[in-house]
Amino acid sequence: MKKYIYLIVIVLLLCNISIIHQYKKLEESANQIADKYSTLNITENRISKNLKLFSLYQQKYENSEIPIIDEYQKSKNSFFDSINSGITMKTQLCFRFKETHCDACVQKTLNLINEIAESFPIEISVLCSFTNYNQFAAFKSKQSYNIRIINIKEISWDVDSIEHSYFFVIDQGRIHNLFIPLKEDWNYVKKYIHTIQHKYWEESSCSEECQLNGLHT
Repeated sequence: MKKYIYLIVIVLLLCNISIIHQYKKLEESANQIADKYSTLNITENRISKNLKLFSLYQQKYENSEIPIIDEYQKSKNSFFDSINSGITMKTQLCFRFKETHCDACVQKTLNLINEIAESFPIEISVLCSFTNYNQFAAFKSKQSYNIRIINIKEISWDVDSIEHSYFFVIDQGRIHNLFIPLKEDWNYVKKYIHTIQHKYWEESSCSEECQLNGLHT
């Protein structure tokens, strides 16, 4: 009789241990879910906040004057002077980044820019900030020869203070289509570049071709 009692006690103890173990696993899972939910909330709030801020920047600077672009090695024909003269500089797609920005994001974007520059006649300027000249020279040597690379200290607008790389178009001496991409959705970078490519180069090329055809008819 005692043996059966001992056996029952042992079985009950094992059942309790198993229940406690399962409970701890469920508790850990619940904590992990709670942590993920909290992280998602934080991420969503940050994305929402950034979208609102970036949208304000886009509206604020659309069709605005070109801010001062301070280069590290300013020449007589500096980039800023050239675009402000409105004579020697064509429509430009500008990509701006700093050393402190997300390296993987920047590199991914540069790969796309280089690919486009090699296959399509689009005017692209990369405005980077390297404090070390050797690092700048090494970076420049790896980029397409069809891209203008300028090492600058800063651009005199508040967009330059945010920790994000960004794009803008310089057309007829004015700023257009400022775009600050989110790290979370890189696909929009590709969509933006292709949209700009079509808007400023493919459409204008088509327009010129149509005009020429019109002259010959």
